[in-house]
Amino acid sequence: MPTTVTLLLKGSLVLFAKEGQPTGSVRILKAPPPNHVLTVTYQRLPPNSDPEEEFPVSPVEDNLSITVNNPLTPTITLRDKNAKIDRKQPPLNQDSFRWFVDLENSELYDGSIGVKKSAFKQVLTFNSGNLFNDVNEDADNPSYNPLLIQKGNEANYQEFGFVSIRIGILFSANGSIVFTNGNGPNPIFDSSKDPAGTNYIIRLTNDLDENHTHPVLVTDANHYYKAVGSTIPLEERILFASITETDGGPPVGPEACCFPAYISRTDP
Repeated sequence: MPTTVTLLLKGSLVLFAKEGQPTGSVRILKAPPPNHVLTVTYQRLPPNSDPEEEFPVSPVEDNLSITVNNPLTPTITLRDKNAKIDRKQPPLNQDSFRWFVDLENSELYDGSIGVKKSAFKQVLTFNSGNLFNDVNEDADNPSYNPLLIQKGNEANYQEFGFVSIRIGILFSANGSIVFTNGNGPNPIFDSSKDPAGTNYIIRLTNDLDENHTHPVLVTDANHYYKAVGSTIPLEERILFASITETDGGPPVGPEACCFPAYISRTDP
C-alpha cells in the first residue's frame, strides 16, 4: 500500500511548481502582509485507528523539505487539468488545479514574470506531487467572494471571479516519505519508522494572527510583488483586492485576496 502525505497551503505564500518537472517549492515572503504569522503543523493518520493529535513544528526553520522516495509519479502533476471552470459561477470541478491564481497563465500575465529569491525567508522544497484545490476540509473553497483585479494603477477594478484559497499537494510513494525542518539530524517524521499504512497531513499557513481581522477592502496579494514580478512597472501591474462584507451579515471568509499565489513558469 502506498504511503501518502497531503500538504495543505493557505494564506500569503508562493508555490513554484511546473508540470512535468521533478521538484517544486513553497516560499514565504520576508515581509508578508501586516500581522501575518507562519504556522506549520503535522498529523499522523495511523491505519485502522483515529487520526493522532496535530503537532506544531516550532521553531519553523528557513529550510524545510519533503523527500519522496520511489514516488508513484516522479514528476509534478495537475489534477483535472482539462476541467472546464467558470470563475463567475458557482464552482464545478472544485478540486481542479485550475481554480489556482496562476500569475503566469493567460488569465493574468501570460508569461514568466521573474522572481527575486532574496525576498523570501522560509522555503519548503519537495519532489513529485499532485496539485489540487482542496475542498475536503473547507467546503468554502474556492473563495466565498470574488477576486477583483485592476489592470494598471489608473484602471477601474473588474471582477476576476472565484479563486482557490487553499492549495493541496498529494505525495504518494512506494518508498518512504521524509519531512525535515532545518539541518538537524532528526526529521519531523520518516514514514519508514512508523507502522505500514500510516499517512500524514502537513498544514502550512501564513495568515492573520488570531488577534486581528481583515479590513473591508483586502489587498494582501499585492505584497507578492516584493518577490515576483518586481520589475513590472507600476502602471502595468495587475493589482488585486476583495471585499469582505456581504449583504447577509459578517464575512464567512477566507477572503479571495488572501489567495496563495501559483507560479507555473518561472523557476527560482
